[in-house]
Amino acid sequence: MKGVQFWAHSFCRSTLALYDELGKRFGVPYRICLGRSGLGLREEIGFDPDEFARLELVELDGSSEVALNALDERKEWHQFFGTYQDVPHVQAALAQAIKEECIVGIGSEAPCNLFEPGGKRIAKALYTPTLARQRVAHVVKYADFILNWSGDGAEPLRQLGWDSDKIIPFGYFPPPLQGSTFTPRDEKHHKDFHILCSGNMTWHRGQDVLMDALVLLKRWGVPVRATFTSKGPLAEGLQAIAKKHDLACDFPGFVSMPELIELYQSCSVFAALGRAEPWGMRVNDALLCGAPLLISTGMGAVKLANDYGYGLSFRSDDAYDLAWRIRELAADGTMYRRINQNLAENHTAILPEEAADRAVSTLLTHCPNWQPAGSR
Repeated sequence: MKGVQFWAHSFCRSTLALYDELGKRFGVPYRICLGRSGLGLREEIGFDPDEFARLELVELDGSSEVALNALDERKEWHQFFGTYQDVPHVQAALAQAIKEECIVGIGSEAPCNLFEPGGKRIAKALYTPTLARQRVAHVVKYADFILNWSGDGAEPLRQLGWDSDKIIPFGYFPPPLQGSTFTPRDEKHHKDFHILCSGNMTWHRGQDVLMDALVLLKRWGVPVRATFTSKGPLAEGLQAIAKKHDLACDFPGFVSMPELIELYQSCSVFAALGRAEPWGMRVNDALLCGAPLLISTGMGAVKLANDYGYGLSFRSDDAYDLAWRIRELAADGTMYRRINQNLAENHTAILPEEAADRAVSTLLTHCPNWQPAGSR
């Protein structure tokens, strides 16, 4: 291995941090090519461009010519493509890398159907195992492996034609939000049971599932309160339900990054409600601020609850199951303490440094072409 060139979709805190750590562990020169330039909305909501200042970054400026030149400059290096379907100039570089017989690995989310029930959802379900499969067949056949950003959800990748032995379960592992600290929870958090839900209020994010669960909990006499940040198509309806049932809910709208961090650090539990989401990096952000999880099985990040005991999962799109899990956790102080102890003792497992260790260990075992320098 002479070097590694990583191809990133955009300025993603998780993947850029991971590529940095992987490059260090491979023990060779490395750099990162960015399919999309600029922080965009990330900077508007408080992400800091200085996080990336020390990395060697090549912004491709939407140009196939720039992408192909970047490949040509480092074609003797290994090429890791963290996007392979939806950035045309990166796709051009990937096609050329295959033509040049470069050593290629892939990182990608598994296909995920985010559409509401209806014609678009049906069309997406038909597209993935047919036309999408044809479009990526040359990549699937050639690449050494695919790191699955969607955790353990491998079936959608198999629908695209990926062999099971090429699929490496993984996920997203960003560093802590700048300015945040890990804040352990204690009895006062359990006594005043405060549920936090962040993210755009859309059907696939599932905030209405929590609202229906809160109606059930009110009926059962379980005292909890909830905060829903952000806005979106569901916002007006959620507020109407909360008012109708006199629920203890707060809707602050969009909040600044410091305000969001304070909520992550003070809530009793973070609710990740997605009906279907490839991952959900807000889950990592909340966990690294010390918030235990209630998480839908429809989210890739449910892997963090399953693997590390960071919280409880509930059946996707099932308000009754969610309500029951909230009731269970709010009533059982021993369970709440155990989850928080797991999180306090093991939260570093989801930092990019430890995630990179796991990835390199897997590659050492399964991918002879991807051995770090000095490992043979």
